[in-house]
Amino acid sequence: MPLSEALGDRPTPLALTDQAFAVASPVLAREIASLQHDELIVAWAAGVLGEEFDSSDLAAMTDRDPERVANALDALVARDLLRTDPAGGRLFRFRHPVLRALVYQGTPPGWRQRAHARAERLLRERDAPAMERVSHVACSAQAGDFEAIRLLQEAADRLLDTDPTTAMTWLSTALRLLREDCDPELRMQLKISLARSLCVSGQLDACRELLEEVLRQQPEAEPTQRGLELVAFQAMVERHLGDYRHAQARLETEIAMLPDHATTLGDPLRLELATVSLLRRAFDRSRHLAQETLQRAVAAQNRHLRMAATVRLAHCSAFAGDVPALLHWAKDASSQVDSMTDVELASDLDTLCQLGWAEPLAERHHDALRHTARGIRLAQASGQLFVLPYMRLAHAYSSVNVGRLTDALRSAEKAEEDAHQLGRPALLGFALALRAWAVSLVESPDAAAPIAEQAVQEIGAGGRLWPITAGVLASIRLAQNRPIESLDLIQSAIDHSRHPGTARCIQPLWYALAAKAAAASENNRAAAEWAARAAKDAERLGLPGQRGHAALARSYTKADPVGPLQEAICEFATSGLVLMECQARLLLARLLVSRGLHGDVTPLVNRAKSLSEASGARHLYRQAVDIQRQLGARLPRKVREPKTTPLPEMSVREMEIARMVALGMSNNDIARALVVSPKTVEAHLTRIFRKAGVRSRVALVAALSNAESPSP
Repeated sequence: MPLSEALGDRPTPLALTDQAFAVASPVLAREIASLQHDELIVAWAAGVLGEEFDSSDLAAMTDRDPERVANALDALVARDLLRTDPAGGRLFRFRHPVLRALVYQGTPPGWRQRAHARAERLLRERDAPAMERVSHVACSAQAGDFEAIRLLQEAADRLLDTDPTTAMTWLSTALRLLREDCDPELRMQLKISLARSLCVSGQLDACRELLEEVLRQQPEAEPTQRGLELVAFQAMVERHLGDYRHAQARLETEIAMLPDHATTLGDPLRLELATVSLLRRAFDRSRHLAQETLQRAVAAQNRHLRMAATVRLAHCSAFAGDVPALLHWAKDASSQVDSMTDVELASDLDTLCQLGWAEPLAERHHDALRHTARGIRLAQASGQLFVLPYMRLAHAYSSVNVGRLTDALRSAEKAEEDAHQLGRPALLGFALALRAWAVSLVESPDAAAPIAEQAVQEIGAGGRLWPITAGVLASIRLAQNRPIESLDLIQSAIDHSRHPGTARCIQPLWYALAAKAAAASENNRAAAEWAARAAKDAERLGLPGQRGHAALARSYTKADPVGPLQEAICEFATSGLVLMECQARLLLARLLVSRGLHGDVTPLVNRAKSLSEASGARHLYRQAVDIQRQLGARLPRKVREPKTTPLPEMSVREMEIARMVALGMSNNDIARALVVSPKTVEAHLTRIFRKAGVRSRVALVAALSNAESPSP
């Protein structure tokens, strides 16, 4: 959205569009039109005063005799346009906010402006704080009113970290009130604050446009901290818009111009350049820049800079495939984040979001869930809309991996809404891809295919978020028995060059998918080559989840896949990749059934059934039931699918914790995932055990497996 469109016209609180005014309610419009003159004037004044107003202010607002005002007020109450304070005080309010909005919209503009000025004067005479007066000032101040400009600036500064959209309104109003001959520094301060409010509100195009203007107006003197921070800020905005080339060029130019004595001032630039370099595959350069910054941050005891540099090192290590470094930096960053208060962390949500993507690459999914859940809460509380979709996408990604499919769907769907609201097609495509991944497990690959296809269209072949999007559709195509298409998509993700592509620490996952596709297309030689690549990388990486994928790849190429499948099951269980463990168990169970080894199948299927039910993976659950049928197991007349609602006697939170227990999570794991204390989890489990009539976790899992779904 361009800057002029983002800022819009002069603020008019509660004003409706012309169309809304015309169609909101003909009945309400007729009620207003039937008012007598004094009644209408009092209604106008009430609309200006606010949602709730003191009747004693109406005389001063309308410049009328108190008795006339009282009579008009009585008439408005009798008509039920206004209602009195239930407690019997002097406060009144409109019957409905829409009614107040219609009255406000219908107030003559000149009268309304003068009324706001009177209201502000009344509040000032009572020594009311700035936050109570600011809306009236915004609607009544004249150009050049320096006192009004300062009040708007003060109010905006207070709101910038909690309500940036309102702060943006006050700042744009203050800028309109400035005269051409005003103090240039004041104008600059207002523009910088406005740029920050535009950014956190998600209006990145408008923010970039304003920052370009601000940077052009910076004096060409020795670098200042503010000037360098603005350059880093501009580059960060360009990064989020996907313009890595311009961001890198801008940062490199500024860093090259830094004098030797300004090394520390350039750290924000180097940190941002480290991030952009990572996204452009310059991993060694990214690591070097982050390490330099980290050293200075530690020496200066700068907690925020240290955390940011540590997270960049974790992310860079993941894409470079340096697992020992990844695990070290991810653990260090996690400790630093956990030691910060919400107030301290609120200014570092972009960094927290990057940690939420680095931790899954280290197979620390529950840490990622905990941190992204906290980030989502802080972003919502502070109005930082631009970071919300990234947080929710990271939360959805880890939720699928650990088998929390309901959470994954919820986060992906909300990320879709965010992307629509912000006008970000790439993020929309990514959100659709993650939703398709979850739907393929909850419903079926066929149900997920149209969603994944839409995701690919939104991002476009080779788009910057292409790899995971292509990988989801590839997996779905493989399940639909379309291996050639699947292999083409996998190859396009592996070869992707615009983004950092597929992180090297999860390359075995991609190679295993390619091996499966090649084997399905009867290209055994290619399948063996992919499996060999998976084995080589998994051995080097040492991550249990990636060893599981490598074992899975070998199972597609071996004459006797039993051993590799057993290995895959163990590795996936160790890594906490619940649904991959479930799928490996189902593959092994089908193989054993085909060989007539029924006795070894039952425990495999029972565990797969339990995992899929606890995760809500109905598609996998049905496969487990089908295998049980082949075994001749005794089943209910009607196949029971996993419950999508809690058991009648359990709350939603209790059922969520019970399912986590079924996934093998400890109390501490559950506490971290839900962002509660272990004591709270213990209290919930005590009630769950009592309601389920059990005394142990093992008995609880059995009770969940045997429980009947509620009757419709």
